[in-house]
Amino acid sequence: MTVLATKTHSSSNMGSRNLLASVLGLLLIVNCVTALQWDYYFGTPNEDYVKLAQMSGDIPPFLHPVTYPIKVSPRSLITYVKVTVWSLSAPKVDYDEDTQTVSIVYSLLQVTAASYKIEAYGFINPVSSDGEKQITG
Repeated sequence: MTVLATKTHSSSNMGSRNLLASVLGLLLIVNCVTALQWDYYFGTPNEDYVKLAQMSGDIPPFLHPVTYPIKVSPRSLITYVKVTVWSLSAPKVDYDEDTQTVSIVYSLLQVTAASYKIEAYGFINPVSSDGEKQITG
């Protein structure tokens, strides 16, 4: 006589996983379809500024907080930053001028699947013939 042992999954356990996956998938779809645009500005815009850097991407769900360093030439001076976030709810967005870093923070209860775009403007200091920075006023 042969006895076969098989491992079965509880239907309630599988049902819970499927329900959770379905709910998360639905939230992501709703977020992509109905995302609102949230704009944040740091500094004062000026038509004489040039765009020094731009980056964009996606913020995965449940990632708290996210930070994005803005990489520019050492001769560049960032004077204005615009951050645009597309999501269901508004995050808290800050710009640290000393570290040239943007942080995007959601509360623990917010769905964080979102997209972002960061634009940095300012000017580039000219370099003198001896290689020293020239500060222009």
